[in-house]
Amino acid sequence: MSLQTFVLSAETASMPVEGLIKQAASGGVEVRDERGKLIAYVVSPEDREAMAYLDACQDFDKHREEIAAALQRRGGVTTKELLENVDKAAR
Repeated sequence: MSLQTFVLSAETASMPVEGLIKQAASGGVEVRDERGKLIAYVVSPEDREAMAYLDACQDFDKHREEIAAALQRRGGVTTKELLENVDKAAR
């Protein structure tokens, strides 16, 4: 899923909304300010994939610090190490 990005600036602020609506109908748009801050998502309510993607993005943003903390305390082995251990055990 990839959304088109529309940057809201002094130049684009006076553009007609029609282009933004057409972009939203063909896959969705994320609207950002000139600093890159997310202002809005514009997607068709009938696009279930886009709606699910946006729901996941919101959940990730809401729990960003919790996710980062969990990644920091994560232990265990890497996938490469796991596969090497399986290979050794099979011999």
